[in-house]
Amino acid sequence: MTVGSSVLAGGLTGAAPYGRYARVAPPVTTAVILAAGEGSRLRRRPDAPPKPLTSLSGQTLLQRAIRSVTEAGVRDVLVVAGYGADKLIPHLDGIARTFGATARAIYNPAWRLGNGASALAAAPHVDGPFLLTMCDHVFAPGLLQRLCAADDGHSPLTLAVDGALEAIDDVDEATKVRIEDGRIMAIGKQLTDFDAVDTGAFVCRPPFFDALRDARAGGDHTVTGAVLRLVASGTARAVAVDGLAWQDVDTPADLYAAEAKFGSAVGEPASAG
Repeated sequence: MTVGSSVLAGGLTGAAPYGRYARVAPPVTTAVILAAGEGSRLRRRPDAPPKPLTSLSGQTLLQRAIRSVTEAGVRDVLVVAGYGADKLIPHLDGIARTFGATARAIYNPAWRLGNGASALAAAPHVDGPFLLTMCDHVFAPGLLQRLCAADDGHSPLTLAVDGALEAIDDVDEATKVRIEDGRIMAIGKQLTDFDAVDTGAFVCRPPFFDALRDARAGGDHTVTGAVLRLVASGTARAVAVDGLAWQDVDTPADLYAAEAKFGSAVGEPASAG
């Protein structure tokens, strides 16, 4: 098995309209982890490390993100870096070796535009199904496995959603999802009629990048903007992961909540490389 890391150039290219993915996909063995944002709400000190290198009970958020996707069967990890890339990228090789995977860095110079721009930077390097996660989302063992196991082999996007609303720390801040027969009918933070919330974990296929391009053309550089376009085309699915813990770490309070939920639940602390 080849392990290690390399740095790839980001890129934005045109493609055919998005829609149903024609071929039956192999198991999901590639992941794209978005780790490009500044994380200013968590980084309160000028000398604080980039957000992905923030420690959570002995492991960095980046370590936990890579471990989570490898536990789901991923062996090729693409990490999209932006802010603090020079500090983040040197850690990838050691983390990849720890978890028996290859980690490649993609630098996105347009990281300030939004997470959709960072996701789109991975487009030239992906030609099949892939897990898409955010580096600041922490998942319990089994959540990403459940998501991958529910992949139908053709949909451009399947989102892991949590319908156990009573257990959500801050529903008002969450991205809400309305679902009907397994299809996402609406998504957004302002929804008042919803069934679940977005966990920030997806299985995607290349047509997702076309939805990102469509959103970009309308001035929307977010992942949610692309999901909205797939919702409009009836090709966005939802998979329930109720009962499996997860945490979006945006603030110090979120970090404390994650420490209470997980501790070292995803494994013993490992060196950041």
